Amino acid sequence: MLIEAGDVLLAQVKHLWTIANFSKVYRESKYIYLPSFAVTLNSAEWRFALLMRQHNRGKQQYVNVFIVRVTDGNAERDNELNVDIEFAVLGDRDQVVYEHKVAQNYSGSRVLVDLAIEEAIIFANERRLRKNELRLVWTITSDGYAAAATRARADWNGRIARLREFDQFGQLLNSEQFSDVTLRVDGADIRAHKNILACRSPVFRAMFTHPMKEARSNQVQITDVDYGTMRELLRYIYTGELGGDRDDGDDAFTKYSSVLMAAVKYCVQSLKARCERKLSLVLSADNVLDCLVLADMHDAVDLKRKAIDFIVAKAEQIVGLPSYEDFIALHADVSIDVKRALDAKKRRIN
Repeated sequence: MLIEAGDVLLAQVKHLWTIANFSKVYRESKYIYLPSFAVTLNSAEWRFALLMRQHNRGKQQYVNVFIVRVTDGNAERDNELNVDIEFAVLGDRDQVVYEHKVAQNYSGSRVLVDLAIEEAIIFANERRLRKNELRLVWTITSDGYAAAATRARADWNGRIARLREFDQFGQLLNSEQFSDVTLRVDGADIRAHKNILACRSPVFRAMFTHPMKEARSNQVQITDVDYGTMRELLRYIYTGELGGDRDDGDDAFTKYSSVLMAAVKYCVQSLKARCERKLSLVLSADNVLDCLVLADMHDAVDLKRKAIDFIVAKAEQIVGLPSYEDFIALHADVSIDVKRALDAKKRRIN
């Protein structure tokens, strides 16, 4: 949400963090991170965390609540970051049990806020904790967040303008007008344009600029990509569009796996990245191992990381399945990465 503060444009983000079975978590854990939410300030990613009973002041136990940087951002803007943070603990009727406000000028450290709360404050009236849940509310107002939002909005507007230009190229796809090459796929012909293919794919560019039979005959036999996948590849090359109304389930996984492999074959890196994002949204216990193998085989770094994170998060559902045992046996190298991530999770819990 964007808000006005005089002549300065600020941005505000608010999030409720619910920690279930908090009494057990408090006794057995030292650190706990909010896993599914992060805020971006100055292009860096920050996560919320708790540090349990790590130190004493006199005889009083404390819980540290902090915001820690997990990725590096824009060093040139670090000193420009001013943040107002409101923090509250909610009771069983959403009443505020405890609150704290702080204005922070970020100076480059990895910890943005480190707030010590007395154990007695949280447990003074434990019945106010709804169903043994600790419910924390963060509200962050920042000029750095607004700057990132403004840059993202400008980038998005630029993309929309480029897509409108692409739409004109889309009208040429499979049109006889001005086409100068035929792609033969699964026995069907697709009419296309060398200059467009060459501009978007180094592989097509090499075909048409070197003395190869494709350049001489103006025909390209496609033998290792099926017709539907090639249509998706060409649609992206001509229009920058990918996907449809129903991008979920097994069909989406099969579709985008095939398109990713085609993007790798024809060196369309932006399409590869788009497919990685699409696949990360349809991960499931049934397909995540296949997805991890695909990502490792084609150097899809982001997708590989998200697949491993998914396995760690859903370990109880995945580890021990026959398919997981087969995965370990057949893909020793990447299985080591999974084992390391699972071991790291165990260390955090213990």
